[in-house]
Amino acid sequence: MIGYAARIAPEGQTGRAIALVATGTSIGIVLGLPAGTALGELIGWRFTFASLGILVGLCGVMAMTLLPPVAHDAEAGKQLVPGGGRLTIAGLAGLCFLGYYTLYTYVSPMLLDAGLPKAWLSAALVAFGIAGFIGIRVVAPHLDNRPFAFMVIVPATLVALQASIAIAYPALWPLLIVVFLWTGAFGPVNSTYQNVLVRVGKDNPEMAGAWINAMCNLGIGAGGALGGMIVMGASYAGAGLIGAGIIAIALAIAVFGRRALTVS
Repeated sequence: MIGYAARIAPEGQTGRAIALVATGTSIGIVLGLPAGTALGELIGWRFTFASLGILVGLCGVMAMTLLPPVAHDAEAGKQLVPGGGRLTIAGLAGLCFLGYYTLYTYVSPMLLDAGLPKAWLSAALVAFGIAGFIGIRVVAPHLDNRPFAFMVIVPATLVALQASIAIAYPALWPLLIVVFLWTGAFGPVNSTYQNVLVRVGKDNPEMAGAWINAMCNLGIGAGGALGGMIVMGASYAGAGLIGAGIIAIALAIAVFGRRALTVS
């Protein structure tokens, strides 16, 4: 949907269009798990999965009937591996996800270890999802005006807040406040890098979107693995600091390699 949103967006509103897609994703994450759990308890998991299948089918019908067709460059579509700045931008997004998920994968046990009652954990996670949604909505109107600037602002904010988590832990209320701000700062990460990448790879935004999603998923998986080793060997604070250091690398590459990341 990243590439499609970039193609149908009005001129000068590519970033807002991509952020709008990310908003839908955030709403799905925030509402999907509690709604799916409630539905599963009410009607059973088989009917829940069947209901999801029907919803996906309806989405397909709506796409075919309501969305406009777009032109596509067949030759550009043959470029399976992005070159130059494109792969670098996708890699920077992956580094941010890697550093973030080094700690976020274990945010639930961290909060419980800090004294959060188990009954309040679901509410806390929903609040963090809402924070991410707010972060996207705050940044979205400005992405088109300052596409590169947010490749500096967003990771810099994440580094500061993730390091603050290591300082706040295990004091519960300061920890909850900082984690809320931290998840809010992470909300626009995907939109930030996608916005820059589809501008650099504007001849084939679908492939640009595919690569950035692949890198981000790689970062999620590797972050969980790395964070697990750090948490078991050191502490949650250690996972936070090492993750912040990884994000700082993405920040440094963006700052010092700006000329290689051509943005139009």
